[in-house]
Amino acid sequence: MASGLAELANTCGLTTSQARAPLGEGPAGVTAPIVGPRTLAQLDDALAVLDGSLDDDARAACDALVHPGNAVVDFHNSAGWMRAIVP
Repeated sequence: MASGLAELANTCGLTTSQARAPLGEGPAGVTAPIVGPRTLAQLDDALAVLDGSLDDDARAACDALVHPGNAVVDFHNSAGWMRAIVP
C-alpha cells in the first residue's frame, strides 16, 4: 500500500504525505484529514494541498489501493462486525 501511494503521489506531483490527505472535496464521509506535523516544514507540506484536487483517475487509483469503507489496519475496531479484512 505504501509503495502504491508513493507511486501515485509521484505521478500527481505530490509528496507522499500530501497524497494521503483528501484534496479539495474529499470522498463522501471524510470530514477532515488527519495531520500531525512535528516540524514547521511538515506543516508547510501538509498545508500546501489545501487548494488542490485530485482528478478522477487519481481518485480511482486511491480507491484501488484501499477500497472505500475498508481500513489499512483494523486494530482500532474492537467489535467483530466493524472489522475490515486487511490483506
